Amino acid sequence: MATYYLSSVVGDDATATGAKTAPYATFGAIPIANGDLILVDSRHSSGDNLIGPDITNGAPIRIVSVDWATGTGAADEAYLPGSLFQKGGGFVCRGGVYAYGITINQTSSGYWCELGKDVHSDIMLFGSTITPGPSTPLQLSGPSGSTWYTNRIKLERCTINLASGQRIIHRWGAQAEIIDCVLGGPDPASDGVIEASEGYLLVDGL
Repeated sequence: MATYYLSSVVGDDATATGAKTAPYATFGAIPIANGDLILVDSRHSSGDNLIGPDITNGAPIRIVSVDWATGTGAADEAYLPGSLFQKGGGFVCRGGVYAYGITINQTSSGYWCELGKDVHSDIMLFGSTITPGPSTPLQLSGPSGSTWYTNRIKLERCTINLASGQRIIHRWGAQAEIIDCVLGGPDPASDGVIEASEGYLLVDGL
C-alpha cells in the first residue's frame, strides 16, 4: 500500500514520483493499487474519472482532500475539502474508492454522472459535493447486463446538487446508502427526488 500526492497546481505527470515534492498532476497517471492513499491538494482541479481497483483483490483506495500548506509530506497534512474532479461528456466512479472532501462536477447536458455499474465496486463519498450536471441525474448503478457484479455505494454527509426536474436514480441491484446528506440546486423536489428501480436503498437523512 503506497501513498501518493496529487496536485494540478504544482504537479507534473512527466516528472512525478508521487511524493509531495514531485506530485502527480492527474489522477489517471497514478499507478494505483488496492489500499493506496492519495492525498489531493484542496486547490486541485482535473478532468478525471475516478476508477479504483477491483475490490475482489483487496481494499479500496482512499482519496483525501488536504491543505497543501500543512504537513511535511509524511501523510500528515491537515484535512481540507475542495479538491475538484470536473468533467464534461460523462463522469464515472467505479471500483474500490473511498473519497473524503472532494467535489465532483459533470458539466455537459445529455450525459451521465454514474457511481458503480459494471465492475465490482465499493464506493464511499464522505463530506463531498456532487453536481451531476445541467440535465443529468445522479445514477447509483449495479450491473447493467447478465454478468453479476456487487456494487456497494455510500454517500455520507454529502451535498447533492440536482438540476430542476432531475433525480437520484437507484437501479440494477446496487446496494446504496444515503446518510445525513443535503440536497442543493434549483428546486430539486419539483419533480421528485429519488427514482428507485431495483436493489437495496437506505435513506437516513436527506
